[in-house]
Amino acid sequence: MTELSFASSFGSSMVLQQAPAAAAVWGFAPSASATAILLALSMASVPIMKVQATTSAFNDTALIWHAQLMPVASVFDTSGNPFTYSLTVTGDDGLNATISDVIFGDVWVCSGQSNMAFLTEMAMNGQTLVEEAGNHGAQVRLFTTRKLTAASPLLELGQDTNGGLWTRGVELPWSRASRKTISDDGAAPSTNDDDWLYMSAVCYLFGLEINRARGVPVGLINTNWGGTQIEDWMPQQAIDDCSHGTSDANGSLPEVVLAPRVATHLYNAMISPLLNQTIKGAIWYQGESNSARPADYSCQLPAMVKHWRAGWAAGSPTDPNFPFGVVQLAGNLGDPLQLPIFRFVGQTQSTGVLPTSALPNSFLATAYDLGDAASPFGAVHCRYKSDVGVRLALGARRLAYGEYQLHVQPVFESARASTAPDGAVSVTLAFTDTGAKGLALLPMNISKAHDMTNWTGTTPFEVCTPPSLTTAEGHALLELCGANDTSFAGWRLAPTTTLGAGGNTIVLGGLATQPMAVRFAWRAYPCEFKGCGVASAAEGIPPPPFWALVERS
Repeated sequence: MTELSFASSFGSSMVLQQAPAAAAVWGFAPSASATAILLALSMASVPIMKVQATTSAFNDTALIWHAQLMPVASVFDTSGNPFTYSLTVTGDDGLNATISDVIFGDVWVCSGQSNMAFLTEMAMNGQTLVEEAGNHGAQVRLFTTRKLTAASPLLELGQDTNGGLWTRGVELPWSRASRKTISDDGAAPSTNDDDWLYMSAVCYLFGLEINRARGVPVGLINTNWGGTQIEDWMPQQAIDDCSHGTSDANGSLPEVVLAPRVATHLYNAMISPLLNQTIKGAIWYQGESNSARPADYSCQLPAMVKHWRAGWAAGSPTDPNFPFGVVQLAGNLGDPLQLPIFRFVGQTQSTGVLPTSALPNSFLATAYDLGDAASPFGAVHCRYKSDVGVRLALGARRLAYGEYQLHVQPVFESARASTAPDGAVSVTLAFTDTGAKGLALLPMNISKAHDMTNWTGTTPFEVCTPPSLTTAEGHALLELCGANDTSFAGWRLAPTTTLGAGGNTIVLGGLATQPMAVRFAWRAYPCEFKGCGVASAAEGIPPPPFWALVERS
């Protein structure tokens, strides 16, 4: 390291985090520059801010410099484009380095496995999105890391810790959104997710929606790898937090086994080098590779987020409780379980919603109703990424930007049974956040490619009235009506479903007796695109899947 330089996650055409946070900037310098390193922020070649950098040793010939700008708000010219700046770092030995076309806005990190890696041109309406990308380049900027691994946490992308040559750590340097920077520029998309090296569709569409709705420039840091498990993205401290045995979906207590060849390796190489950069928040689309161990994941996801937040807060002025968005997985035809236990237990800690006490300041974008059995990239890779991006942006707008009036998605609140004087039994389901026009009951559209027990497409609601079995016979009533029950012995589709006055309740009728439990969309692949039977009438977003005990009168 013999040149004065910026770290590789900085560059021309980048976005620095805007006020009220302060943007952290860092890089490398030869040891001869150690006595005085100055960072200058300029507009139209006129310096408007100068900051003295601090330095620390890196190796025998190089050091690391760090500087923190005073908070800068995004400011726009008369054409509505953000003002651009340049950053110049100068050493007292005369060496200098400059990056230009820099803007201030909100920086979001996008991470996960193949559904986050999924390319824009492969999404529904993808070619149009690609062609229009250049219209947004002034305010939407993109950066993608390479796929990298490391046995210990790295300071810099592509760093070699064994004295060898460093590798290129960046797939796409900071760039304005354009046809070329968000796509393979006309090449036929590969079905192999290892070849999905360009800007994530979900990441781009999320950022585009934030920019459209908030009018704020957006910088998107894309770092993902298809087929990976959450353990790969966790720092060792988070692994240690969840190293005990946890109950699996069937209630047993397995030993947690982590593969030492992969656990932490992506965190070390692809997340750790970003921690010295101020960000607004992060979004996460991962879990398919962990779906067989939902109870473990219910510990792992909060632990990972906790330590990511701590790492970014230690390395930069990033909010130590920065917003974190999670995509609740879409349907998967290859799921060996018929039930959506992972979405409920793993991703929302058995609550069905976010935030939770274990995962505060988080938001959920459900995708289970975006089934795409015909996807040429495999049914696990639904092509409806615009819906995912919009739903994530709704959650971020309410949580991170304070648009509390927004309706993000309906949320189940309670289930109460009642018996009328004529003996008719019904269950009233109450919901909150049902949207501007309340709930709507919609036609079911289930996949013909995935035959599931007791799933005919007539209603997404099931009730459980267990037979008269005793614990001594090996069938505890709660087990038969539990969230994990795969016998279906006590479960029946609700005979009738009607919408209550005001659109905030749904009444399940035609029941012979008061049921013990109710569940909604409780299948691994409950429907094809927006065919799960219930959604907010105006926004078209369904409640997350839920299971609940019924309050019986």
